[in-house]
Order: sequence, then structure tokens, then C-alpha cells
Amino acid sequence: MRARSRYKYAIVDLKASWESMTALAQYILQNFDQLPNKEQQKVALEILKRIVHSDFPPLEDQDLVLSAEEIFLSLDQQESDYE
Repeated sequence: MRARSRYKYAIVDLKASWESMTALAQYILQNFDQLPNKEQQKVALEILKRIVHSDFPPLEDQDLVLSAEEIFLSLDQQESDYE
């Protein structure tokens, strides 16, 4: 049970992140989600090419933990969709 409550916090943090985005950023992500997987990969690659040389501050441990939890939850959802 303890692990589940930790994931609830990750979901809340992701929701806060979503709500702090501009309407344009939300629009882009919503449309990205509608693309077929191949197109999502192409778009993601182009975005990564553009940001690879950007000057971002180093990631905090908490950022890494939240990202890992987001990936886990996504994979868990995909797995349950196939069952």
C-alpha cells in the first residue's frame, strides 16, 4: 500500500506541472498524444535535437524520482491495457 500512495503524489505533481503550462504547450501535448506512435517518435526526436544544446540547470534527485515514477505508471497502464 505504501508504494501506491507514493505514486498518488507523483500524479498530483504531474497534474500541477500540466496546470502550470501555457495553453499553447498543453495544446501541443494534446495533439502529440493523438499522433500514431511512429509520428510521436519523429516529433520527439526533432524536439530532442532542438533542446540538446540548451542550458538547463542540473536535475535534482526529486526530479529524477518523479520522472521514473511517471515512466513506471505509464508502462503499468500500457501493461494493464493489454490484459
